[in-house]
Amino acid sequence: MDIMGTLAIVRYDPSDSDQPVYTFMLLPAGTREAKAPVHRCAGDPTLLRILEELLPGTEQRREALEALRATGHASIAKVTVPREQLKKYGLAPR
Repeated sequence: MDIMGTLAIVRYDPSDSDQPVYTFMLLPAGTREAKAPVHRCAGDPTLLRILEELLPGTEQRREALEALRATGHASIAKVTVPREQLKKYGLAPR
């Protein structure tokens, strides 16, 4: 089952690492409060690979990366995540 929602991403710059850490979760559409699982990844190349899987449009990926660079967080609405990626990244809602 595919799930549509908002992909929320936050960037952290840990003091003990030279790589940023990103957390992201899928907040299902139509819910006010979600207990969404959080996935973490380290480094820009890993984030880019994940975004290429989760966001089909290059414009969505570009906007997400620009927001992360400017503010440290991004929200991408109307994202549909296929079942395979939900399982792979543990993003299925609880």
